[in-house]
Amino acid sequence: MSAIAKKHTPLTVLLMGLLILNTIGVVAPLLVALISSFKSTAEIMNNPFGLPQSLSLANFEKVLGEGNFGVYFRNSVLVTAGSEAIILSLSAMAGYALGRYRFRLNGVLYTLILMGLMIPAKLLLVPLFLQLKQMGLLDSLWGLILVYAAGGIPAGVFIMTSFFWMRASSNSSPWRCTTTAICASRCSTSNRRAHNCRSNAPTSCPPSMRVSPCSPPAVA
Repeated sequence: MSAIAKKHTPLTVLLMGLLILNTIGVVAPLLVALISSFKSTAEIMNNPFGLPQSLSLANFEKVLGEGNFGVYFRNSVLVTAGSEAIILSLSAMAGYALGRYRFRLNGVLYTLILMGLMIPAKLLLVPLFLQLKQMGLLDSLWGLILVYAAGGIPAGVFIMTSFFWMRASSNSSPWRCTTTAICASRCSTSNRRAHNCRSNAPTSCPPSMRVSPCSPPAVA
């Protein structure tokens, strides 16, 4: 049996079928909406899933001319860019600290941040309304930016922490030589012995505090 035939087990075929059905369920409504945009209202009601009899741009002209589409598009871009900038900057900093360093309350802080994913958004509607009203941010773009950023930071921290943790794990092999030496205060004697450290260090490190990157273990 070939390698390709071995990969197509009943389980993989079932999973591929489910993925195909999911793709159809996501793409089909978008295609229907795109096709309907070229139809008149009467044609949509009479034949919602059929092709348009003629390509009409009247709907686009109405949206662009009477619907203030430019204002809505500008607001969407500003809110999305502002919230994403806050989410990426704060999530990257928090994820780097939680994923690369081990300190007291590391797990507690990580758990508290992830608890934000467990709170249903509907429970926060009234408290958010009252808070934004007290801050004078109702009906403002800054109010939307802060709300979206607060809702997206827990997921962003989860993703960035996992990313930095995996990067740290892939770079921590005993045989991997680091490109930058560290001071003795950052490397214990047991770690230097385990990683076969030898003398080499950047010039910024005092001579009495220098240790080296790790050399690969000897091969018999």
